Order: sequence, then structure tokens, then C-alpha cells
Amino acid sequence: VQTILTAVTIEGNEQVKAADLPRVQLQVGMALNPQTEREDIVALQSFYAERGNAEVQVAPRLEIAPDKATAKLAYVITEGPQIKVDEVVVRGNTYTDSVLILRKSELKKGEPFSYTNILEAQRNLYRLGIFRRVDVQPEQAGTSVGDRNVVISVEEGKNLTVSGSVGLTKQPSLPISPLGSLSVAHRNLFGTGRYLGLELVSSRERNEAFLTYREPFIFNYDLPLQLTVFRSDSRRTGAHIVQSGTFVEVTKIAQLQTRWSLRYEYRIGKCVKNPDEKNDLCALAETAIIPGVDPSVTNISISSVTPTFFWDRRDDALNPHRGFFTSASIEYAFPVLRADARFFKSFTQASYYVPMGRSTIALSGRIGLTHPVGNTEVPLSERFTAGGENSHRAFPLDRLGTICETNSDGTAVDPNCVGTLILLPDNTVAPVGGNGLFVMNAEYRFPLFSSVGGALFVDAGQVYRDPRINFGDIRYGIGTGIRYISPVGPLRFDIGYNPDKRPHEHRWSYFITLGYAF
Repeated sequence: VQTILTAVTIEGNEQVKAADLPRVQLQVGMALNPQTEREDIVALQSFYAERGNAEVQVAPRLEIAPDKATAKLAYVITEGPQIKVDEVVVRGNTYTDSVLILRKSELKKGEPFSYTNILEAQRNLYRLGIFRRVDVQPEQAGTSVGDRNVVISVEEGKNLTVSGSVGLTKQPSLPISPLGSLSVAHRNLFGTGRYLGLELVSSRERNEAFLTYREPFIFNYDLPLQLTVFRSDSRRTGAHIVQSGTFVEVTKIAQLQTRWSLRYEYRIGKCVKNPDEKNDLCALAETAIIPGVDPSVTNISISSVTPTFFWDRRDDALNPHRGFFTSASIEYAFPVLRADARFFKSFTQASYYVPMGRSTIALSGRIGLTHPVGNTEVPLSERFTAGGENSHRAFPLDRLGTICETNSDGTAVDPNCVGTLILLPDNTVAPVGGNGLFVMNAEYRFPLFSSVGGALFVDAGQVYRDPRINFGDIRYGIGTGIRYISPVGPLRFDIGYNPDKRPHEHRWSYFITLGYAF
């Protein structure tokens, strides 16, 4: 006999109004489901625990009719006393200011005592990056039933850090060259949690410098602020680009582990031409012989505001097996001071991970659109490119797109062609980017032996000159790879195959890198 509920009530709630309680799932007219009943009990207990009723008890009372066809259900709540935070004691800090620890923990005297708040306080203090160990526990001795002391014990790490790395870098049409980086940072200036760091990256094709300052609070609000001044000098196929500028970014971690940020950036970019280099993209653009590229977009100043949303629910950021990650941003560039670029740029990315026993199916998608405002063009540095170890692995780095053929004198074979790749005089392919991007990835990751695993993948996507997606021009690729799970993340070797090889394209692409593609 199916038992139908004819009444569902809640009793014993004296401290909380019935309208403020979480809505129970079991309702009148529904079948009596013991599993749903247990979920209702947990929801009520969690609600009371969040408001400090740590000793709450919820018990169901059933009145079942003799024929078992109907039943009345009552959730009986024994609320217990509401416990509040009394004193918050900080121990173990010899250099860090206790005020910083108290503010970052967000535990305050008189607020409801909750184990969820204690766990969140511990996470907030770890996010500062200045403590080797953080332990937040309630103190039992010497406290009454109505209040409870909380003790924050910390172990401080080293404030001044120096780190470096050495490796190799390889770009298409360029030889392998050594790559090195050096970082010097003080993570806890004057015991206030402020950060000041200098990072240098250098190779034959790239020289970068970043000076960063971080403020843990803006006035009395828990809004970390970062100020960075940078300079970049990079040489890639057919172009030498020098950029310098600064950006200010404010970040807030909100509910459900979401992260929101607002960034303002001012950047000056210059495409340095080399008249003696026949493959110089800057010189070709300046003489206006590249189809669809205005000479003004090679040297540009950009002032932009970018709000960004992040939501990360992966079980492991380095080697995820379940969960998802998504981000979305909108950039608006507007003329101010010397800045003259005007465009809207939106980008959305999402990844989803499904466990299959010891294996994992990983899915990812990226869409980007850039719309110029007025009669302007989008700068070359702000256009989308794709291809490489982290996007479409059937194509080398930034080599996914459409090529416009040129004659020996540099003129276009098809005057109406506006591609995202160009063919330089020596038949070298160089990216000029596009205003539309679409990339999809599917990967099956499986273990082989010990810390070694394998992967099979399918990539699809295209870069479009106009800000619209044409699914009829999607390029596909398949491939396989080997992964070694190291302590700092997976070391990855991938081979991508291009089944629809066109002129000036490669059939195979090879990549060695650290970390998953998505």
C-alpha cells in the first residue's frame, strides 16, 4: 500500500518563525519517502547549526492510519540554546599583526557560533599565503553554554622568498632557445599581509618584467587589491611587439566558492618594424599591403575595464577528476588620455569532468567575440588566436585560422579575402588574429601504470575574422598523449593529427608542456 501524506507540520520552533525555516521537500499529497524525510531533517539541522544552535535535535513523528494508506508527519525540533562567539584569541604570530588575522578570519564577538564559519575562517587565513599552518578551534574550558571562545593558532612562513626557473621554449618558425625566470617577493610587509614582488622572464624571443603590490583590504572592506606595473618585449613570427602599462584589480570571493573581479588596465603597445627583415609584419602593415589590416592597429594605446566571473568546483585544480570550472569576462576599451582603442570583448570558458572508474572524461568549450566600436579596428594584440598545446592541438601555436594567398609582389590573390593568418614573403605563416573564436575539446584520460597515464582527444574550432561563429568552417583534429603525474602537475606529451590538411599547414603537431590543456 502506498502511504500518502495528509499533513506535514513543524513543531518546537520557538526561536525562529516558521516562514524563516527552510522549506521541507515532503508536502501534503506526496508519498511518504524515508530518504526525503532524512534530507529534510538534515536541512533543518544545518539551518539551526548555522545560527549557533549547535545542540539542535530534529525528530520525525509519524501517525500512520490503520490501513497505511495515509499518514501525518511532524518534524519535532528541540532547538537548544543559541551559542555565540565570545572571545577570539590569536596565538603563534610573532611578526604578523593580530588585527590582520582577526579581520581576515571574519570571526566577531557576539555572532552565532558555527563550525561552517570556523572552516571558512581557516580558508581565508590560508589564502593570505603567509602562514605555513592555520588551526581554528573552539575552546571548551572556562566557557558557558551560551558562548564559546575561539582560538586561532598560526605558524608563520618565510616572508621573503626568492625563486627561479630554467627551461626551453620553442615557437613556430623559430629555433629552440633557453628560457629563465626570477622572482623576488616579500609576502608580509610590516606584518600587515601586504605583498610586494618583482618577476623577470627572459629568453631570446621574450623579455618581461612585472612589479606587483597587493593590499589585503580596501579601507574596512575585505576586498583585496592588486596593482601591477609591467613591460613586455616579445618577438614572434613576423612581429616585434613592445608593450608597457599598469593595471589595478579588485577581487572578491563570494558564496558557492565563486570569485568576482574588476580590473582597469592602461597599456601602450608598439609594433617595432625592421626594414631589413622581409618577414616583418609591422612593416607590411604600415605599407598597407596586408589585406584587411589597417596600419593604425599596429601601434595602439588601450584603456579598458574588465569585470570577470570565476566558478571553480573541481576536486583538484592540478589533476581534476570530477566537477567543473567556468569563467566569463567582458572588456570595454574606451578613449581616455592617449588611449584611442574602442571595442567590446567577451570571452567565456567552461570545463566539465566526469569520472569513469579510474578514468576521466574531460570536456571544454571556449567562445570569444570582439566588436569594434564606431569606425575603428581591433588592435592586433587584442584579437583572438588559437592552436597549440592548450587549445586546438592539431595546429601549432596560433596557427588555427584562414590564410589569404599572396602573389610574389605581396598583393593578395583574392582581394576579398580577409584571413586570420597571412603568408609572409618567404612562405612563413604569421597570425594576425580574428574577432571571433570557437574551440571545443573532448579528452578521455586513463591510467597506464604507476604515475603514468594516457589520453585520447578530439579538438574542434576555428578563428574568424568577423565577430560571428560559422559552424560550417570548423576545423577538426584528433590525437593521443602521455601524461606523467609529477608533484607539480602532469607533464604532458601530445601528438595532434590534422585530417584535412590545407596548403601551408602541417599534418602532425607535437607538444611537450606542464599541466593539462583544460
